[in-house]
Amino acid sequence: MAEIEFDGSSGPGAGNRWWDQFHLRPGTTGHWRVGPLRLWIRRDPRELWVARETAPEGEEDVLAVEIPARAPAGSRASVTRYAVREGHDIFRLEPALADRPVVVDAEHAFFVPPGEEAILYLSAPLWYRLRVAQTGAILEDVPLRRPSDTWFGPTTLTGELCYAMTTSAQLDLESLPPRPHCAVSAVQVHNGGTERLLLEKMKLPAPNLSLFATPAGLLWTETLHVRHEEDDQPATVRLGGGPPAAAGPAEPIAGPRQGLRKGIVVEALGTLFGRQPG
Repeated sequence: MAEIEFDGSSGPGAGNRWWDQFHLRPGTTGHWRVGPLRLWIRRDPRELWVARETAPEGEEDVLAVEIPARAPAGSRASVTRYAVREGHDIFRLEPALADRPVVVDAEHAFFVPPGEEAILYLSAPLWYRLRVAQTGAILEDVPLRRPSDTWFGPTTLTGELCYAMTTSAQLDLESLPPRPHCAVSAVQVHNGGTERLLLEKMKLPAPNLSLFATPAGLLWTETLHVRHEEDDQPATVRLGGGPPAAAGPAEPIAGPRQGLRKGIVVEALGTLFGRQPG
């Protein structure tokens, strides 16, 4: 299998796209390496055989696709089997965002002074969906790497269960390396108050966001626009119509897991920043 470094400019297939529709004839295996995930899919008579394995540390930027391929031999892959009728040999791999909000913890205290603006670039973990193309049935909805769990809220009784990301927010897009198992989210923050705004922890509302793809295969969410005007009031948050201009041309490829009615956007997203319970 040919391996490449995921650099946002070259790769197998169309740019760096690991998601696509594919045809597996009976007895054929496909192999995908998407960051830390190794995925094998084999079409057998009347069933689909799926094996998953996590790659060793240091191989998170690898992206490769091979069809046909050899099935894993002697590996510690986790295997799942699905009943799929004969003749249904066309399948799709699709990217998706997390099914819970994702908390990004800044490595260092970061402040937005009064009257200042900042655009923060965050990594968002990705899931993959395996779908039978002929019926639309989703067989798997699995993280490419499962994030750890964390609690986001002022107390252990008030808040919600989220995922945690170890990456930090970046002001310079070039400082956030693109990885095939992550999308990029831009958060534009405007501080119109009289006190500095501390961005200690940021809760990315992943289930409410859509995914966009660039021609090179980079995945983005729409921009979150945050305005903080009154020191004693929560910030207002709205979702942009797409990713920021820095992303370049991008087309929508996946809608949100959970839609937001216009009247509850602020209520749902207004707790973007917060502290963990001690």
